[in-house]
Amino acid sequence: SKQRAETEKHVVVCSTSLQSNLIMDFLNEFYAHPKLQNFYVVLLSPSELDQTLAMTLHVPLWAQRVIYIQGSALNNSDLNRAQVE
Repeated sequence: SKQRAETEKHVVVCSTSLQSNLIMDFLNEFYAHPKLQNFYVVLLSPSELDQTLAMTLHVPLWAQRVIYIQGSALNNSDLNRAQVE
């Protein structure tokens, strides 16, 4: 939500395709740092989630930290939805 995006810290990861093994490597490395535990990760991609990644992101550990938005980093309305300023 817009209110949540204004009050919570987040990082937007833009990619043309989402490969589950690469995304999981990124998330594990990102959240390994203690100062990043309170950040949300927003995945912005024009491609749909594959079944493996979709199931993984439904696990409570990731569901509370990762938000997927289907869209393009080249589209201003998609960037606004991801709260990129």
